[in-house]
Amino acid sequence: MLLKYPYYPGCSLYDTAAVFNDSAINVCQKLDIELVELEKWQCCGAVYPLSSDGLFPLAAPLRNLVQAERMAEAGEPGEVSSKMVTLCSACYNVHKRVDHLVREDEETLERINSYNREDEYHKGVEVVHLLDVLRDDAGFERLKEAVTRDLQELKVGAYYGCLLLRPEEALEFDDPEDPSIFEDLLTALACEPVRFPHRAECCGAYATVHLESPPESAARAIIESAAGHGARLLVTSCPLCHYNLQESQQEILKREPGFEELPVIYFTELLEYALGLSAELAGLDLRVK
Repeated sequence: MLLKYPYYPGCSLYDTAAVFNDSAINVCQKLDIELVELEKWQCCGAVYPLSSDGLFPLAAPLRNLVQAERMAEAGEPGEVSSKMVTLCSACYNVHKRVDHLVREDEETLERINSYNREDEYHKGVEVVHLLDVLRDDAGFERLKEAVTRDLQELKVGAYYGCLLLRPEEALEFDDPEDPSIFEDLLTALACEPVRFPHRAECCGAYATVHLESPPESAARAIIESAAGHGARLLVTSCPLCHYNLQESQQEILKREPGFEELPVIYFTELLEYALGLSAELAGLDLRVK
């Protein structure tokens, strides 16, 4: 049975993180999951607004929720899920927290609905990450059965970062101190998941925007933590984390040619390879069978 989900890609997945979008769609098609892109989605702002009295930054993500709500309502019963799927950790964080806010604060919802006028939100959508769908709807056991490549010798570190996990009370994604969903996914792929202390630490986030170079100290700590525990590859779900970790390593290597570099890819790229949908894996063909 084909499962259809309203899908919010976000801006970076049409630009620097296009491979994230493409690999996710390929994997989902293999698993009979259809990601139906929202027709009129808007940039969510990438950062959840911290101002307590500003409604304007909430309007765009709420309009996206409205589009997902309408898509679900327009389909036949059971045809389109009421779960809006996201991939980017930042987009997930913003939409999930906005949805949580308006569910907890009816007055704020009324004010934003008044501002959006015809785009009123009725709390009919659940914001989820693709990892949620793979675990809860498709099932990791089914995913395990779809694997066609032997990855048993590949030691993979899952880098969560901040935005998938915090704040816990709004996201309810996983244990922010000891998450496991990524490791459970890697186990289903028959990889060897590597748990390392810095897997849920910040990579420096948007500090890279106003610095001349990415925040190398944070990235170094993450890479050294993962490599020190045996990882030979890092997977992530955040385009900004991906950028910071990759670019920081390149800057470090310019000064320290002996620095142990770790490839960083999106988890959907590893899935795509494991399911036999791609021929290469970030230059790791010598490390996997």
